[in-house]
Amino acid sequence: MKILQKTFYYFFVFTAIFLCLGIFGLVVPKALAVSPGDLIKSPNSSAVYYVGEGNTKYVFPNGTTYLTWYPDFSLVNTVTQETLQNYETSGNVVARAGTKLIQFVTINPDGTMYVDDPKVYALEPNGVKRWLTTAYLAQQLYGTNWETKIYGCPNYLIDNYPTGADLIYAAYPEGSLVKQSGSSTVYYINSDGQKQNVTGAGFTANLFHDEFVNITSLSLDNYPNGTTISANVPALTILAGNTPINQVNNSYYVALSGNDNNTGTLTSPFRTISQAATVAQASDVIYIRGGTYDESVTPPNSGSVDNYITFTNYPGETVYVKGTTGYTFYLDNVDYIKINGLKISRGLGSGPKVIPAYTPYLGTMPHGAGIKIFWADHNIITNNDIYDNDIGILVSEGGLDINNTFPSTYNQIINNTIHHNGEAGIRIKRADYTTVDSNTIYNNGIQGNNVFSELTQGIAFYCSINTTITNNTIYGNSQHAIINYAGTNSETCDASNSYIANNILAQTLTFNTTNPLFANKKIVLNIAEKEITDSSNVYKNNTFYNGSLGNDIVTWGVNNTGTIGEAMTLAEFNAAANALNSESGLGNIEVVTNPI
Repeated sequence: MKILQKTFYYFFVFTAIFLCLGIFGLVVPKALAVSPGDLIKSPNSSAVYYVGEGNTKYVFPNGTTYLTWYPDFSLVNTVTQETLQNYETSGNVVARAGTKLIQFVTINPDGTMYVDDPKVYALEPNGVKRWLTTAYLAQQLYGTNWETKIYGCPNYLIDNYPTGADLIYAAYPEGSLVKQSGSSTVYYINSDGQKQNVTGAGFTANLFHDEFVNITSLSLDNYPNGTTISANVPALTILAGNTPINQVNNSYYVALSGNDNNTGTLTSPFRTISQAATVAQASDVIYIRGGTYDESVTPPNSGSVDNYITFTNYPGETVYVKGTTGYTFYLDNVDYIKINGLKISRGLGSGPKVIPAYTPYLGTMPHGAGIKIFWADHNIITNNDIYDNDIGILVSEGGLDINNTFPSTYNQIINNTIHHNGEAGIRIKRADYTTVDSNTIYNNGIQGNNVFSELTQGIAFYCSINTTITNNTIYGNSQHAIINYAGTNSETCDASNSYIANNILAQTLTFNTTNPLFANKKIVLNIAEKEITDSSNVYKNNTFYNGSLGNDIVTWGVNNTGTIGEAMTLAEFNAAANALNSESGLGNIEVVTNPI
């Protein structure tokens, strides 16, 4: 029978499909090693995939389907197209049981939608659809606003949803989350028709969402009691194939109105990020409510493989973290930490290159940083705004380990904006396998139209091997966009196996400076190696802009005494680099129009 009026179909389905197809604009690019249970996408597409066992992947056909499983897109990781192609697409992900009612619609070529089948279905696990045979039954089970729960699903996906028995009586189907009006107890209805009490821990561990809990006035006495759900139940979190979701165990909250003696819940938050860091363990997420936090944070605990400890802003709120010591975030010998979505400043240290607008911290360290990673591995810095520090992000600098016996390894700096720091935007020293991808790095070492530090680079890495620098936009820093070298006056070390590709480098500014070495210089990329014949470094597909073509925009061969090397045009550099390595020097171009 016809449940709703056609006019309602048009209004609701248009809204639902708009959300479905438009939501992926919110996906934030980032990168991670891939394992079963991960969410991945390529840098060139908004399609999100769920990784299954045996090199398989399953695609989310739209945003609505995704949001029945996950609360947001913070867990989606960007991988290379080559990596994505290593996983065979094995099917579509279906909407999670008990989350949405579903109705199939036709999408016309002009984008308009039409409901040609009035049936509305409830969903059970594995996408089994059960027809709600009357509007009265739908209202009994899902309330007077049951129409708002409908997901208008494109009818080309109908084969993904097998048909189960019609719903004739007011009995909740498998997968439903239910609580009685006035009660705080949430139940999960299982395949035996039992109701299982879901504790707070079980609710979080199985990625249940408050919005999908049905508040009912029906009696639940006819549902036998099942076992309590107090932890992750893999069978409840199998999204596709046989692979459960990678779980988030606990969420902690921090707010300016909080107290460190609280429990860290949303309604009883901590006051400081540091307190939340003290209690957080592998797989936990720390949500920071909006406002300014004057503190330096040194997390004492590590996450683990696929189970990061995450520090992130509360969705839709802006968080400022301003350091009170030499560093704002200091990852000291901790692994698998993720810092996401924060505005990070005032990591000033005691070095000579602090921003003069602030009083420098007079500590023992020569350099401060917004984020320092020191003898720490597998950490991810992503989607942050990092400014007004000594160094923006400092990886493994310390002067203690010239021979790279204990370097920081496999750290990732992804999709940050790094600007107006007194020294380098990113400085990498004695670190292996660092990835710097999709960042915007500009005006470091600059105040107004004056050079504050004449030796400030967008990215500086030295005594570091296997460094990957890709897809960054770097401009307006007081010296070079990128510099790679092997040691300073007092040390010699390796700086090989680097891969620098697909960056936009636009050092166009001429600054006021009294140093004749840098006066009116427009050097874009400095390739400075102790051994200039080292063929392991690759520079390719970078775009250069410095105001006019044919200038000397590359210097090559700075030795470890700091003497400037040979200045080259890009054409000269491409030829020299390609002579050393057939993969290097390819695709580097100069452009006339500023690409920024």
